[in-house]
Amino acid sequence: MGMRVGEITEKTHLSRPAVSHHLRVLLDAEVIGVTPEGTKNFYWLKLGGAWSELVAMINHIEELRKECEEG
Repeated sequence: MGMRVGEITEKTHLSRPAVSHHLRVLLDAEVIGVTPEGTKNFYWLKLGGAWSELVAMINHIEELRKECEEG
């Protein structure tokens, strides 16, 4: 189903405005989605698409880091 801003705030120990800001960035990047239910919004991870590209970029950075350590 997803998580609400309050739940994310509790788990991350970030302020509510900080969580909302980061959620907006992730929504704009299409890394997460949102499902409104009445007055509540549930945020969830969108697998594939932009998420796959982000994972590929992180893996590439890790490979470069290892090469720098070895060389």
